[in-house]
Amino acid sequence: MSPELLCDPRTGIVRALEPAAVPVHFPASFSLTTARIADTARFGGWASDPAGAGYAFADPGAVRAAAVGEAVERYCGNLVPPGLVRANHEALGRRALDPTTFAFFSASQYATPGFPAVPMTRDLVMEWAPGRDLVDGSEVLVPAGPVWPSYHSPVGDRRGPLTNPVIQAGLAAGPDREFAVWGALREVVERDAMTLSWYGGLGVRALDPPGWLASFAAGPQGLLATRFVALSSPFGLPVVGALVVDEVTGLLSLGTGVDPDPVTGAVKAFAEALQLQLVLADYDDPDGAFAAAAAHPRSPLQPWRADRAYGSAYLPDRSDVVDYACHLQLHLDPAVRAGFEAELAARITGRVALDSLAGPVRDAADLVDVLTLAGHRVVAVDVTTTDVAPPDWTVVRVLVPGLYSNAPMGLPFLGGSRLVAARRSSPFPLPRTPLPH
Repeated sequence: MSPELLCDPRTGIVRALEPAAVPVHFPASFSLTTARIADTARFGGWASDPAGAGYAFADPGAVRAAAVGEAVERYCGNLVPPGLVRANHEALGRRALDPTTFAFFSASQYATPGFPAVPMTRDLVMEWAPGRDLVDGSEVLVPAGPVWPSYHSPVGDRRGPLTNPVIQAGLAAGPDREFAVWGALREVVERDAMTLSWYGGLGVRALDPPGWLASFAAGPQGLLATRFVALSSPFGLPVVGALVVDEVTGLLSLGTGVDPDPVTGAVKAFAEALQLQLVLADYDDPDGAFAAAAAHPRSPLQPWRADRAYGSAYLPDRSDVVDYACHLQLHLDPAVRAGFEAELAARITGRVALDSLAGPVRDAADLVDVLTLAGHRVVAVDVTTTDVAPPDWTVVRVLVPGLYSNAPMGLPFLGGSRLVAARRSSPFPLPRTPLPH
């Protein structure tokens, strides 16, 4: 499978692959490439993301492949096909997922005047997409809204009531179905751990990495202050966070990684944190793409500020932080970062060695077994488009009702039962700052 098969400036799904400039105080082996994605709104009713990025240490080929894979994921994941089933769950019966099992919003959120979403009830008429149960392989219909990020996009025709914002977790591409499903499953567990650790009040544990990793994560000039934390998850896979403060720019980012080997997960988390450092620098650029986007009257972002005081630009209760992209903009503000650091320090529940986190889950089959034993159904929806399949790409959306995706702070997922149970026993109040992710 060659990534270049999908790349062409005129006819390609990927219009260009652009290597990024990396600061000299980052590890020299780190590289990142941005894939510019074709504008699907030019030929269809759905808008894909404009770009995706791939990054890695000491492997330029993997970087290019990851960039194309991210582009393919965002392309296929936003093209909603025709011919979906329109019905309510009561009419579909047992061959459809119970929509009330999704962990979206709470009853009190839905009851708030002007709340933008409606609950997915069994009598709500909506569109359904075919998926496969990952236990027995049977076909099962799932609500379409959580499958495609663009499903409720203003670009396309409204296909049904708004039931959820963009679901960040569980969309992945790969050279085959097994690869894509494993990546999507790990992302579902990762985002669930982020949500329950921070908003559910389960807290995090500080991690002691091996000496070589601590040295590597400081960068060649010692200008990256990196800490590793273990996020809380009951599913037998270590979920590692890497918090990086760039002492040159003063910016803070959080990367996360999930892998059966906790050290591998930590390296992945560190790489993502470096990628987000570059994104933060783009947010801080008055001539950059984010500043241009923020100038649009319908943008959820606040206008660019030289003083970085974005905490005062949003409402004090953060109810206007209705897009996940707002989180990084908020964290440009030194006052927001200070508030986050104080909340994080209060939520550290212990300290362990990174190596000690290894769990029993080794692959997708193990993880499906663990999730099933915990009472969660696991379904994969193949969203691969016909123009992507011939070059041997597969894109899947994995849904695990009952687990939490990450969400914007102004529209947090407070429904379901697991977060409520976690909060009931937590000594920590709801956080006032989002994660820098």
